[in-house]
Amino acid sequence: MLLGAVIYLISQYFVPGTTHVSLYYAILLIMWSLSIEHRILNKSIRLDLRIAAILAMSLFVIRILRSNLFENDMTSKRCLWYFYYIPFIAVPLLSLMAAYRVGKPEDEPLPKLFTVLRVTAVLLIIGILTNDLHGAAFSFRVEDNTLTASRHWLFAIEVAWIVTVFIASYIMLVHRCRSSLCRRYAYIPVAVSGVGIFLWLLYVICGGSPTVLGLKLYLIHEVYAIIFVGLWESSIMIGLVSSNMGYRELFSRSHLNAMIKSSGGEVCYRSAETDGEEFVTRESALRGGSVEWKEDVSVIRAVNASLAIAA
Repeated sequence: MLLGAVIYLISQYFVPGTTHVSLYYAILLIMWSLSIEHRILNKSIRLDLRIAAILAMSLFVIRILRSNLFENDMTSKRCLWYFYYIPFIAVPLLSLMAAYRVGKPEDEPLPKLFTVLRVTAVLLIIGILTNDLHGAAFSFRVEDNTLTASRHWLFAIEVAWIVTVFIASYIMLVHRCRSSLCRRYAYIPVAVSGVGIFLWLLYVICGGSPTVLGLKLYLIHEVYAIIFVGLWESSIMIGLVSSNMGYRELFSRSHLNAMIKSSGGEVCYRSAETDGEEFVTRESALRGGSVEWKEDVSVIRAVNASLAIAA
């Protein structure tokens, strides 16, 4: 009895594939996309990653719609199935575009190759969305009120697109890295996103989500989010992508003779200091606190002294 209650609670709140977990993943993707706004310096990269994160989040929104609002409407479920492939196809391309922009000026246009890739992505999406007309991607059947799909050659092309473009994104990120220290840790992004790749391979081998005690462990949507976020978050953390990180260490090693305080007067950042009689302390308000620094006025005093003698 107790085991049954535990399994029920897990299936309702913690097992990927349920409405609750879809909401959790969607919220986490929103939070991650918001963090990009404050961490990534290049606004073009920020835009690409934010759009990609929103598209990845839409996977879970579509899943909630299929599982709740249109559970018994097979036509709507089939159409929503097609909508999955908009983020599936677009996210890798956005990831590649962001990877190309690493180390580039914000206003530098993308090369013409990306126009070809964009057109290819649009054609793949149109091919999936119009599957009812040609059946080149899927054929569906209803068994026990469950919609089951058989996959065809257009689906194989879509999978090849995802794998190829994601691999190209990683290669591009490593190529754009200008620091030899970063190159030493270039294996970390592929190791982190490799967790998602392993889960994806397991999904393919099992012909669907692996199950334990009749409960699905995960679905392909979670795998996709892990691969995308894992690749970029680990790239940011190891310095492959320029970000607002390491400021405390940089500030502490500088010789600005300054400190930044919180609104309560607590010292948050302190630089290396030089003291002496020729330094005057200045202070200015900042949003959420203040900055205090010591200004060398020896030159000004020397000039004043010369002017006084000349007078």
